[in-house]
Amino acid sequence: MKTALVTIASNENLYLRDFVKYYKEIGFTNIFLIDNSPEDGDFPQLVIGDFISEGFVNYINKRGDKSKEWMRTSYNETVNSLVGKYDWAAVFDVDEYLVFNDGSKTIDDYLLKFEGNNIATIKINWRCFNANN
Repeated sequence: MKTALVTIASNENLYLRDFVKYYKEIGFTNIFLIDNSPEDGDFPQLVIGDFISEGFVNYINKRGDKSKEWMRTSYNETVNSLVGKYDWAAVFDVDEYLVFNDGSKTIDDYLLKFEGNNIATIKINWRCFNANN
């Protein structure tokens, strides 16, 4: 099963590597990282260059884009480009982590339970934690 994760990063180098490693460990096929940092902001390549080089992370440069609809347009263009190439696509922020509550260990394990049910969309609820746990 091919799974893609689409995310936007803007000055998030501090925790970007942990995010990428986590989603690789739970089995996503690829991450599509839309970089919307300011022109003089963080460069994701400095912390995840190895993941970009190996092809796990696909880097999309939207640095400094201030157009009115940049976020919606970026997500739509990226997700639409995945149609027919991936079985599933997820959209998460860099500070969001998917946690399985059903015993699944990987994204494939989780998604297999939906196979054959003609399901096109899965809604995932948030569980928020503050800095004090």
